[in-house]
Amino acid sequence: MVQAKADFEKGEDYNIGRNGKNQNFETAREWYEKAAKQGNAAAQFKFGKMCSRGSGGAQNYVAARKWYEKAAQQNHADAQNDLGSLLYNGDGGPKDIWKAHEWLEKAAQQNHADAQRNLGLWYAAQGSAADYKKAREWYEKAAQQNHADAQNLLGDLYYYGRGGPRDYPMSRQCYEKAAQLGHPAGQRNLGRAYDLGLGAVYDQKTALEWYRKAAAQRDKEAIEHLKKKN
Repeated sequence: MVQAKADFEKGEDYNIGRNGKNQNFETAREWYEKAAKQGNAAAQFKFGKMCSRGSGGAQNYVAARKWYEKAAQQNHADAQNDLGSLLYNGDGGPKDIWKAHEWLEKAAQQNHADAQRNLGLWYAAQGSAADYKKAREWYEKAAQQNHADAQNLLGDLYYYGRGGPRDYPMSRQCYEKAAQLGHPAGQRNLGRAYDLGLGAVYDQKTALEWYRKAAAQRDKEAIEHLKKKN
């Protein structure tokens, strides 16, 4: 395990360009693979990530799924989350939404904010079987960790009254938190709150300010709102 850790650290050196090493994704990938084959969970995740992204070599979702699973079985939360995403989307093998749920839940229970958001999305995406109450619960957990997308998604549930009563002031609070974190949809939705006076004081000037911030990040709906205002 000592050698595996050393090999992993060499991978880190080349991946981020530290300790006198120039950044080199191909070399980083080689070192991560060496450490991964020795059972190092962090290396298994990083190697899987590079396979998934096609960083330092060919994109290979099959290999990514394989190495994420090895790390996930060692309770590596990042790997559990990413494995859940691959399973849900059917990348690198058969689509399996229930296995995806299983791994996302394991990561979410480790307080992994992305997994908590993704688990919320899982519950919200089940069509007629959607469980917005559970989606709200998981979005809230991620939002408590300042996860901008979860803040925005939670705002949507309050806005539309899904998973609980409709609450415009709460939706505006969630959108504002997301907006302050630079989330374009959150900025656009906060603009809408001021534009329509839903959960916020009717204020066209403030609405335009937030629409412009979202539009500057190429949010299509915000751009359309601004076109209508001109």
